[in-house]
Amino acid sequence: MQKRRTCRERALQLLYALDINAEIDSMTDAEFTNAASMQMEWFDQSAGDTGRELAYLLITGVKQNIKPIDTHIEHASDNWTVRRLSIIDRNILRIAVYEMAYVNDVPPRVAINEAIEIAKLYGTENSPKFINGVLDRIYRILKSNSVDASGGNGKIIE
Repeated sequence: MQKRRTCRERALQLLYALDINAEIDSMTDAEFTNAASMQMEWFDQSAGDTGRELAYLLITGVKQNIKPIDTHIEHASDNWTVRRLSIIDRNILRIAVYEMAYVNDVPPRVAINEAIEIAKLYGTENSPKFINGVLDRIYRILKSNSVDASGGNGKIIE
């Protein structure tokens, strides 16, 4: 479990570095891949290849699904656009929503709890509460929309 949290933290750091230089949603896939590869060079070697792969899967999963992820975040956060969120909160939410909606081996409640714990470390004093509220709303939306068991790239939310 701690290894996965470390990978999530590294994914957050990578997304932060990419997002601070150029907004991720405006990057082409080639630009993102190139920038992500450069950022992966400094990735902590102690995480091993599996840790590097997991972090890379998280950041590429976020990039590939960024429009629906950001749409979920905006619908669930009253009067906030993704652009108005802090870079840290925005990317913690993106990782969690990606895991909730697209990663089959991560239960949604685990993704929410991990996001809250990471927000306590990297966000502001208000980040954990804000992130919990937004992710709880998204969880309820995803749960109510998970009717089709074989549904495409998504997963069934229980």
